[in-house]
Amino acid sequence: MADYIWGTGYPQYLQNQAYVKDVTTAMRSAARDTAGAIGDSTRSLLVGIEQGAATTAVAQREATDRLVEAQMETAQLTAEGLGRVAGAIDDLHSCFRWGFSQMLAGIGAMNDSLQSLIRVAKTPAQTAAYEQFEIARDAFRQQLFGECLEALGRAINGDHTSPGYKLEWRFHELEAIVRLGFAGCDVSLVDPAKSEQSFLLAARYAKTDSPKEAARAFLSAGWAAFIQQKLPDALRHTEAAIQLDDRLGEALFQAAKVRMALGQPGQALPVLRQAIELDRGYAVKAAGDSVFQQFNSDLDSFLAALRSEKLKGLQERVAGPLSELPPLASKAQAVARYSFLVQMQSLAAGGRGWGLMDLMQFERERFESGLKEIRILVDQLRQSKEELEQVVAVEREVKEPYQEQKTVGEEVVVKPGRWFRKAVTERVTH
Repeated sequence: MADYIWGTGYPQYLQNQAYVKDVTTAMRSAARDTAGAIGDSTRSLLVGIEQGAATTAVAQREATDRLVEAQMETAQLTAEGLGRVAGAIDDLHSCFRWGFSQMLAGIGAMNDSLQSLIRVAKTPAQTAAYEQFEIARDAFRQQLFGECLEALGRAINGDHTSPGYKLEWRFHELEAIVRLGFAGCDVSLVDPAKSEQSFLLAARYAKTDSPKEAARAFLSAGWAAFIQQKLPDALRHTEAAIQLDDRLGEALFQAAKVRMALGQPGQALPVLRQAIELDRGYAVKAAGDSVFQQFNSDLDSFLAALRSEKLKGLQERVAGPLSELPPLASKAQAVARYSFLVQMQSLAAGGRGWGLMDLMQFERERFESGLKEIRILVDQLRQSKEELEQVVAVEREVKEPYQEQKTVGEEVVVKPGRWFRKAVTERVTH
């Protein structure tokens, strides 16, 4: 599933998508499409492959697999059901695609049970509205999207039996999701303008009691405005999401993307950096995005500078522990057993072949444990050296009393007596 190209017809984009029940496979395919769209120069910055090797099919495939893995690893998706997949990306990390925005219906408090909602209902009207919402969710599950909207209309506006309850953000959120559209939706119901307004209502009603839910609603309203090419509105909604949740990675990425579309790479790239610091997969997502690719030289310069900064930071942090090793490590074979040390020596030598994604993964998953390994190795080597020096000193003390002479041919050979090793051992031990 290719990502949406800004400026093209959004309903047509949705209609062209093949619906798949295995969401994990579809999202992995989307991540692979993104990685495959990255140019060779940008790819080498991200995964450190040599320019020459980038022209070979094997190197390209391996590099793309590493990039896909970087995007998918945060979510840890499963294929056991849409609800579980949605729950796995509760914070909307870099693997999220708006083509699968139906996942929003199963995220966070949107997935609260009817019983829990009724427990907090204060009036019979609210209870009736929540019951209509449950009908709407069941219709959504069965892909009966028209009936879903009908039930939501009764929940919000009421009918002849109940006045409805318009202050519940979940009602507006589900309506907005149907109107926004996704792979396998009813395209005739897609209306980005109505979707934007419903998301804004959801954000308004969730803001006080559920700020993180409001942040996701503002983010979604920003996307609905973006596909309408209303860039100032898209930026305003997305920045409202960041104000409520500054660790919502997808909001940071989207804000950077909108600024790129506005022709503001200088303002976009610092925001993209914040997203990448939360999830390195956003570097891949940006590199494969058509909006960012309009400023490819700016993006490459940004990624190169970030790579150099990460490399320098790692080198500085390990300089002290590494400096203690040379006088102690007399046997290269013993040192080679420590893979972290070999990796850090490679980084200290210039980091050839290390890309930004490699550096960030190494820093996040391996660095702290590796520093501990170096400290343990230093202590072991120091202890071994001290023990050796102690043994040599004791040998000098006990050598004379325990020497034996033996004639071999015409030569007189002096060697330790049979009690020599026992005496040394006793002296060292005590």
